[in-house]
Amino acid sequence: MIAPFVWFFGLGYGSRWLIPVFKQPKAWKVLDFGIGCLMFWLSYQLIQFALEQS
Repeated sequence: MIAPFVWFFGLGYGSRWLIPVFKQPKAWKVLDFGIGCLMFWLSYQLIQFALEQS
């Protein structure tokens, strides 16, 4: 019960500190690139796991 409280409390305060950073368009591009890389890595891992199981 404490974990979700800490998580959302941290998100709230962390977002306040990151407002100046994300006012710049380059920061959004870096974030989008990082999320894209994470998604490609996850899909690669899922495909690799599926091929090993067959």
